[in-house]
Amino acid sequence: MKFGFRWIRRLVRSRSSPIPIDRAELWEKRLSFAYFFCAWNLMAYMGYAYYNAEKLGIKYDSEETLAEKMVRRSGMHNVTIYKVNNLSYVGKRNVEAEELESKHLERLEKLNKSSE
Repeated sequence: MKFGFRWIRRLVRSRSSPIPIDRAELWEKRLSFAYFFCAWNLMAYMGYAYYNAEKLGIKYDSEETLAEKMVRRSGMHNVTIYKVNNLSYVGKRNVEAEELESKHLERLEKLNKSSE
């Protein structure tokens, strides 16, 4: 086996016994159905949450990128953000956490004023 996990296989094989093929196929079908059921419900829940986000009071801020949000929340200083689009270099810019925090507070004030 790859990655040196041979000890796991030896441990499982030493502590378990073989089962008949028909029983293994039955459990494979059951587990695959359970996996499908859980995955389908998770996907449906995520779609429902996205569709009803506005009703639940969740606001997606499209003006702030994920990198900017991470810099703002961590409070880093003198950070360079590199922008890449489809594996091609677009540009870079230096940002400060205080600058992003002030922009974020301005956006929140605008949102609060528009919702009132």
